[in-house]
Amino acid sequence: MKNKNVSTRETSKKTLKVILWSLFIVIILGGAAFASWYYLINPDTGASIGEDIAKTGWIHQEDGTGAYLSSTAVVNAKTTWVAGHYGTILKTTNNGDEWVKQELPEGLKNNLTGISAINEETAWVIGNERRGEGYSQIFGEIFKTDNGGDTWDKQESRQDENFFGIEAADEDTVWAISFSGKVFKTVNGGKAWDINKDFGSGQFIFDISVVSKDDVWIAGSGGVVSHTANGGNSWDNKTLDADQFVYGVSAISDQIAFASCANGDIYRTDNGGDTWDNTVSLGVTTMDIHAVNNDNVFVNSSGYGKIFKLTDGGSNWTEQTSGTINSLGRFSAVNSKNIWVTGSGGVILKTENGGGKWQIKSPATTGSFWSVSAANSEIAWIVGADGIINKTEDGGDSWGRQSSGETLYITDVSAVDNEHAFAVNYWGKVLKTTNGKTWEKKSVFPNKWLNGISAVNNQIVFAVGERGKIFKTENGGTDWESQTSGTNFWLESVSAIDENSAFVAGGNRYNQNEGVILRINSEGAWEKYDTTEFIYDVSAINENVAFAIGKQGTIFKTENGGDSWESIYDAEQRLYGISVIDERSAFVLGSNMILEVTNDKGSWVSKDLGLFDGLRGISAISGDTAWAVGVYGDILKYVGGTSGSSETSGIKSVSSGQDKNESDDQIKQDGFAKFLSGTKHPMFESIVHPVLDR
Repeated sequence: MKNKNVSTRETSKKTLKVILWSLFIVIILGGAAFASWYYLINPDTGASIGEDIAKTGWIHQEDGTGAYLSSTAVVNAKTTWVAGHYGTILKTTNNGDEWVKQELPEGLKNNLTGISAINEETAWVIGNERRGEGYSQIFGEIFKTDNGGDTWDKQESRQDENFFGIEAADEDTVWAISFSGKVFKTVNGGKAWDINKDFGSGQFIFDISVVSKDDVWIAGSGGVVSHTANGGNSWDNKTLDADQFVYGVSAISDQIAFASCANGDIYRTDNGGDTWDNTVSLGVTTMDIHAVNNDNVFVNSSGYGKIFKLTDGGSNWTEQTSGTINSLGRFSAVNSKNIWVTGSGGVILKTENGGGKWQIKSPATTGSFWSVSAANSEIAWIVGADGIINKTEDGGDSWGRQSSGETLYITDVSAVDNEHAFAVNYWGKVLKTTNGKTWEKKSVFPNKWLNGISAVNNQIVFAVGERGKIFKTENGGTDWESQTSGTNFWLESVSAIDENSAFVAGGNRYNQNEGVILRINSEGAWEKYDTTEFIYDVSAINENVAFAIGKQGTIFKTENGGDSWESIYDAEQRLYGISVIDERSAFVLGSNMILEVTNDKGSWVSKDLGLFDGLRGISAISGDTAWAVGVYGDILKYVGGTSGSSETSGIKSVSSGQDKNESDDQIKQDGFAKFLSGTKHPMFESIVHPVLDR
């Protein structure tokens, strides 16, 4: 149960290949930015998002930290910065135990593509933002801090420039690259930035590696790696493989460097780039490469969290267990033992033993979230990718991460009380806690998907999954009985009232026009009700009354225990979750918004409660209290108060838990930030759910 209520010949071919790869990169760089800015103005009301958010009753308890984190900058064993989309900058000074979120000036939410630091006080970030009418203009911008990130000052802003990386040699000399083939350089700490080299509009640049203020390497399209040993006065270009993009380059010295190609080929030079040897092929699309020395070279792939370690000058390799399936960004290392890397879904990884073990060091409120379940107004759990389980005991003012012992998606959670909760993952395991802190697990449906779970109490629990599987326990999860469902469809959600009353939703994942709703009949057997669209979620009030949603936008209701289902409303958009408030109202998660659907004098109507994207889980305690979470790291809480006054919007700071009581203008600014945090990223959307594109 995703909600928890109640309870182009050769030249042409090469050209086409370059175009296709270019489009792929543009998606990575610009797609998210364009999508995010699209929602700055509500197309229906013409109001700014900030104006709308104050009226909805929904507040962000966390935002942006589920963004794609593109880059890391390690200063020492304790201090690290990370940066990513939606203006996300995080800093730790205690080895990742705690993170402080920092802000760009003027409320800017640039998609940050690189960060570089020379000490604990001085760092630069680089990124891009769309502005102007229709957000058709892109501005590449560079920011610097001299006070540890307390404030960031804009140093450079260039229209139609798509900045892609930055690396400092020292406090004066800093190098930057743009996707459009330009290399930028400053020799006065960023007071002035000049174009050092323009390789032309047909040449894309993806990575930069700075050995010293004079020795710099860059990697780009057409298999090109370029090297300067004289501060950019001249550049020597070498082609590794004209058919490939070189996504990564990392130099150990002015003579030795490594490069990674899109097809997984790894190259090494030991003569300053005069010649390159193909040392190994990893057979996957590789992205970043980071060489600490000849025996410690780290490479990641474009998806599923793959990390490889190369030794013996890159000729031997092993795949490491990263603990995540998210796409990864750039590495940064203190030494051969201590390495950091970030990625999509806000993931932050660190190893302290050269990759023998990678630890997730993300803040508790960082991640890609799939489900939320509230036991009451103070107690709630959220779950998601990489085995995430987070809990709040103070109404969401603070969240703590709990260890699940899992690295795969936890797809659903059902809370009973402060001590008892159950969860399922997509490898057939049920997890439970009996003390509200630690989790144990049991394999119920080995190597298969479990999608939904609903606990009646701490003893009686239902779980559902692929191939029509329904499981039930009556002894708190010690034993699980496989029940006959009468269908082989994919079952997505379950809502249980008691041991003899429950509703299950699902459908044919190969045909979205075939759906099913199951209920337990008077003989204790499961009966099915067929529908003409995949049923994604179901939420029951009692044994007679329940609501269900179809992926195509239909909201259904039964008042006779599931004997029949009436279509009560067409939301005209894809729906992802529902949580019933009472017999006449429910919260519904749409493709880009939250709706409140109510029965008004016999007619069902909906009210938009805000534009949010990527939300997947919702849990209502009452008409005044509900939580919603999303795959882009959003945690929202509904606190009623729909008068439109900022003073009644109930905005709270997660870190302090204190009321902000800000002015309308400040809330408007905060509203921009919060809405931008929840916009989809075209590249990673397909990764979040490999089966259903949730």
